[in-house]
Amino acid sequence: MTELIAIAEPAGERRLNVVFVHGLGGDAHKTWAHNGEEQYFWPKRLAQALDVIAVYSLAYDAAPSSWLGKAMSIPDRAGNILSRLVSAPQLRKAPIV
Repeated sequence: MTELIAIAEPAGERRLNVVFVHGLGGDAHKTWAHNGEEQYFWPKRLAQALDVIAVYSLAYDAAPSSWLGKAMSIPDRAGNILSRLVSAPQLRKAPIV
């Protein structure tokens, strides 16, 4: 299952939705933070720098092989992510990057 995690929502007008998508073996948070430290979590820092964007990260199982966990095939995962993005009402308010 794919989870859309809200990192930041703009207080005023939303001009853009930024969605961070990690790769194989990645994680919705650890991929984007140096040594897992919150102060280096750059999706949050991006939102602080640009107050008209909403920032999200996707969480999903992305094991590079079945030895490391259960993961969908890449085409199935892509369809699953697309379905999740299309079904999120907050993402309809502005373009998605």
